[in-house]
Formats: sequence, structure tokens, C-alpha cells
Amino acid sequence: MWLLYLDGFFAVVKYLDQTDIYGAWRFYGGIGAVLSPIAVLSYIAAGFLIANGKMLGWYVAVGASLSPLVLRLLWKLIVTDTISWQWVLTQGSLMSMIFEVALFGLLVHPMSRSYAKIWLR
Repeated sequence: MWLLYLDGFFAVVKYLDQTDIYGAWRFYGGIGAVLSPIAVLSYIAAGFLIANGKMLGWYVAVGASLSPLVLRLLWKLIVTDTISWQWVLTQGSLMSMIFEVALFGLLVHPMSRSYAKIWLR
């Protein structure tokens, strides 16, 4: 939950600062301009829903953890027309990729899934 809030904070900063993929879509427009703020807000919404014991929060969190990858893939397909898988996976920042993978891994880990099944409604 705290990692969702932390990622959500940095996603908001990147969106407002027009850096990273969130801000790039804000500047460029198109379908990513609609998906980017939804992805940014989904981190915060997922953390809030999980904190309040809602199973929907877990599903939103999994979607939020995959959103940077989806937005970068759309960017490469729509804007540049070439695919560099290294850029799609990391966007040049290995630390960002580590946090994205860690969040996804923590959410889909069997212990987290069993916790969600038992305690979240």
C-alpha cells in the first residue's frame, strides 16, 4: 500500500513536470493524454481502496503497476513507429524499472494474493 502511495506521488510529479511517460503523453496528446491521468490516479486510488479493505483495490493496483509499460509501448507504437524493447521496459532508467517490477511482483506474489482473498472484500 505504501509503495502505491509513493509511486502515485512520483507519478503526479512526473505528470505535472512533463517528464517520464506520463508528462510526455500530457504534452503530446492523443489517447495517452486520456490514459496517463487515469494511470496516475489509479496508484492513489488503489492504495486507498486496499487500505480500506476493498478487493477492487488489488485489481486497480495490478493495473496501475502495469500502466507505465503499457503507456511506453503505446508511445513507441503511435509516436515513433519503431519498437525498442529496451526503452519500453526501462525508459532509460533502471531504478524506475526496479520499482515497477517490485510493485508488480509484490502484488502478484502468492502470499499477497492469499492475503487479498482472505482479508479484502
